[in-house]
Amino acid sequence: DAYQAKDLVFFTKEMLKRRKKFAYGDDTETQFSPLIEYVCRKQNYQAAVDVLEKGLDKFCDPMIAQTLARLFTKHSDLVQAHMYAQTAVDLEPYNSYLLVTAGKVYHEEMIKKFKRMDKKKLTPPVLKKTLPLAVSAVEHYSKAQEANSSGENEINLHCYLEDIRTCFKLLSMISKVDPFKGSLGEAKLQRYLIEPEY
Repeated sequence: DAYQAKDLVFFTKEMLKRRKKFAYGDDTETQFSPLIEYVCRKQNYQAAVDVLEKGLDKFCDPMIAQTLARLFTKHSDLVQAHMYAQTAVDLEPYNSYLLVTAGKVYHEEMIKKFKRMDKKKLTPPVLKKTLPLAVSAVEHYSKAQEANSSGENEINLHCYLEDIRTCFKLLSMISKVDPFKGSLGEAKLQRYLIEPEY
């Protein structure tokens, strides 16, 4: 009947997206749902992607799109991660958790670029190429913070923590290039950040 069909849809979606978390009363925490982790372990992550994509096509659930974004991020396929993170936000634009996930994909892309940079070749023009990624990450975290202030959902602290994390990582990289290297450079960086006329 209708109730059974509704329950079947609910539990099918939960099998695809619900992680184990201490906050839910579980005795352990997992990155993905037990089903998706099982498929990754017994087959491979692409098989898990196939399962999730079928679920997304069937249910059009933003949390399934978010799960795909997180899975692709874990496996460093950031093009696909961006696509599914944006799909999730498009389906539910004022969900702070989805906005944080979208921001984290930009953060991970920034980190990936930093890791590829040889420190001896880290120059202001090279560093400048990563700035749009940091800006995009922070913009998504800011939107998540605005969603928090609406009072429609529970407060999501991750949007503040990830914002700080991205800014600190960017600052740590800026401090490795001239003219911001060393103790004298640190003083210049402080002035650059807080004095508009500097």
